[in-house]
Amino acid sequence: MVRINGCIEYRGKDLGEESEKITQEILNLAMNTMRNEAIINAPADTTELREKIQLEEKNPNNYVLNSNARHSEPIEYGSKPFWAPIAPLKEWANRKFGEEDIGYAVQKKIAKKGITAHPFMRPALDKTQFILLPKIARDVKAKYS
Repeated sequence: MVRINGCIEYRGKDLGEESEKITQEILNLAMNTMRNEAIINAPADTTELREKIQLEEKNPNNYVLNSNARHSEPIEYGSKPFWAPIAPLKEWANRKFGEEDIGYAVQKKIAKKGITAHPFMRPALDKTQFILLPKIARDVKAKYS
């Protein structure tokens, strides 16, 4: 599982009760944007990885973005060499190339070199945090000005 926690503090001019509302709206929009970015970034052989990216609201000030697919972690971070089970590799090779025996070559490569990382959650976090969040915050604050 790959998990990103989202929490935000409002550090602008105190607008009383509206400060809390602004903070919650910014966080909600930012976390939903991050979820959408992760879905777009996720490799898509089948839809499982994308479908298992879920946003959970713990409370209005705390969200958790999870990727619960069984292969989320090795896709996001890569892996050390190991002997991967052959059945899923054969299924993948059959879908991708129409030849399930290619799965054996892939298994051998994973056993020698591991799995190469294909991050999808961390780039979503970076893009949201550094590029999209400032715009989201400006737009939300402008609504209340």
